[in-house]
Amino acid sequence: MFYHHTTSLASGGISSLLGSINYVLTPKGDIKLAWLTDEAAALADARAANRPMLVDFAADWCTPCKEMDVQVFSKREVAEVMSRLTLLRVDATRQNEAVDALQSRYEAGSLPAVRLVSSDGKILAKLFDGGTIPNPDKFREKLVAALPPPN
Repeated sequence: MFYHHTTSLASGGISSLLGSINYVLTPKGDIKLAWLTDEAAALADARAANRPMLVDFAADWCTPCKEMDVQVFSKREVAEVMSRLTLLRVDATRQNEAVDALQSRYEAGSLPAVRLVSSDGKILAKLFDGGTIPNPDKFREKLVAALPPPN
């Protein structure tokens, strides 16, 4: 009886801990970003709207990727700039030839990786390449500085 009680407490504690972690790593900003997941569709959208594309390489198992969502992308001042771009999220959860090709094309060797790309697919800026999650204000400054001048 004692063993069963401690086992259920342990599993309940683990579930509670995992639930807390999931909550903390869930973006809570009031601006919802519309991520596309197909590169061809994202490039077509960027061309049609005559705007750059922000490419985010992430994976379900990548804790720093989730931290980028929560600590950087969901911040109002960052999300406002991002909402004026075409957003492409490349899911690298399961490596395959398509993901490898995109990582090669956009020179994204680590996760998370964030690129600003022209509507014709050329890299304008490598905004982030793994490591310490950037301060949202610094990320925004880097993003704004990399944006091409309006036509």
